[in-house]
Amino acid sequence: MCPFALSEDGIETQFATNHVGTFLFTNLVMGKILAARNGARIVNVSSRGHRYGPARFEDWNFGVSVPELLFDLRRNAHSCTQNGKDYDPSLAYGQSKTANMLFSVSLAEKLKSKGAVAFSLHPGAIWTNLGRHIPTGAWKARGERHDS
Repeated sequence: MCPFALSEDGIETQFATNHVGTFLFTNLVMGKILAARNGARIVNVSSRGHRYGPARFEDWNFGVSVPELLFDLRRNAHSCTQNGKDYDPSLAYGQSKTANMLFSVSLAEKLKSKGAVAFSLHPGAIWTNLGRHIPTGAWKARGERHDS
């Protein structure tokens, strides 16, 4: 749940890292997955963060619609002044994790006839530096941290 920033491709960084990267990698190795035939499985790591918000496929950069973004990308991805206008770190994280889950559901349906399965899972929480931008009070308000 980091401050607003864009990837070098002009995509909000949490969405780019957590979903677009997973989507791209999975599709790049899909031939190998399908070659494994029956028993092949894809496991996407999501989290219970999906509860923070839906996937905003029409506005993943929080403040600019996809048609506006695509127009702007033709000129310069970082020149769009509306990026991040409506940014909320929790919603951004939530949308990336919701997108992971929706991707897994779609894969499961599409791969079923090929003998492959897809899952999305929440592995639990670990206190790492990834949460450095979240005040302790916010963790406690969510019931996710109980220390003093």
